[in-house]
Amino acid sequence: MKQDIEKLVSEMDDFFYGIMEIDSLSGLASKNEQPQLDEISKKYACAEIGSSWREVPYEIGFNLIKDGIAFDLVFTNHRNVDDETAIECTKRYLSHFSSSCRFFTNVSDSPWRSGSYGTTPLTEWTFDCGVIVKDKKNIGFICFMGED
Repeated sequence: MKQDIEKLVSEMDDFFYGIMEIDSLSGLASKNEQPQLDEISKKYACAEIGSSWREVPYEIGFNLIKDGIAFDLVFTNHRNVDDETAIECTKRYLSHFSSSCRFFTNVSDSPWRSGSYGTTPLTEWTFDCGVIVKDKKNIGFICFMGED
């Protein structure tokens, strides 16, 4: 699993800037959901935002990841790769989770679909969009970052 994600990130090196990881839930200290979200964020040097994590439906979580791969976070109309490549990368990442996985994010709306969004920052970057994917076995952390 780790090797596949490392390979995926390596293949996206020309157009992806951020963090993309997957860990086993059994490796986390906390067994409660809310602290798990902060624990995985902190593990990758991002902020703990507590109750500001928002759970979103599968389709929205999928699109946040796909759009984060396909488009620049600062200049949201700038395309990094075509939709086909972004969908393939997203599916490859999500293949490590069950179909009943859940998504959590720090943004109130997609920056790529709405043109503006509110966020509880995870990083010191001007722009960031975090997505946590969680099922009964694994927890994944993605954070897209951008600076203008």
